[in-house]
Amino acid sequence: AKPGIKYVYNNWDFNALNTIFEKETGKKFFSAFRNDIAVPLQMEEFRLTDGYYHMEEGLSIHPAYPLRMSAKDLARFGLLYLRNGKWKGRQIIPADWVKHSTKAYSFDEYMKEAFGYMWFVSNNFAGKGKMFSSLGNGGQCLSVLPEKDLIIVHRVNTFEWKKDGNIVSNLENPAFVSNGQENNGLYIIKVNGFNGCSAEGFIQV
Repeated sequence: AKPGIKYVYNNWDFNALNTIFEKETGKKFFSAFRNDIAVPLQMEEFRLTDGYYHMEEGLSIHPAYPLRMSAKDLARFGLLYLRNGKWKGRQIIPADWVKHSTKAYSFDEYMKEAFGYMWFVSNNFAGKGKMFSSLGNGGQCLSVLPEKDLIIVHRVNTFEWKKDGNIVSNLENPAFVSNGQENNGLYIIKVNGFNGCSAEGFIQV
């Protein structure tokens, strides 16, 4: 089908994109992410060892490149997009790229969702305005609602499994980050853990 006509999510296209990136730039993805995103964004817990290449023989000649990230650091990335690519006065990602990458291009009438450049997009999510989301393995989720000045972060432990093979998760208790002035620049993230554990983190911006 022509672009914009049919929606089919495909992991292998995503894998191929990194092969193109590394060939065209001469950079390794995780080092580039650290230098161009994590460091200027002042991520607190990101390490190069949080990313790795994963080959799936017989499915793709291009490796996947999963990346582990804490709720606090993932929220920082969401704030970066909420602020049109700017962090503390510095333009880390071009504002035009933020605009175009979070635009809906391919639509799925059955699922009632659309896809931008690596973002799932809803132009009017539950009547709350536009929302764009990055969805990861096992239910990981970063959602940005610009009109509500809101970021939602949901983390799961993809290394802890139930007997039936389903990922252990706590979908009822995601982490919420509000970019409201009433917080005086202090962003509170509540990270609900597993087995009844929970922790709180703070980002001063």
